[in-house]
Amino acid sequence: MTWVSQAFVSVGGVDIPNGMITAHYARTTTYDIGDCHYQIWVVDVTQTSSLGTTRTRNHYAPELGLILTVQRLDEGGSVISELVFDEVQIAPN
Repeated sequence: MTWVSQAFVSVGGVDIPNGMITAHYARTTTYDIGDCHYQIWVVDVTQTSSLGTTRTRNHYAPELGLILTVQRLDEGGSVISELVFDEVQIAPN
């Protein structure tokens, strides 16, 4: 399943029109944090504008409503950087 939308990017307060975001559901898998196991959706996202193209792979846990991992990809699809959460807890009120 693929979702495509026009996007307007703002860099330093300057709007850059003609952007496009494409999100592609790749698969469902599991993700472990400590002793907990979550079913996650792997979603590949491509953001394109006149500034260039950025590709990320997001690991979304619908049960938690959170993205647990974001990986930035190069043009060939290899991971060049990532942000990974290794602990999730409920914030006190």
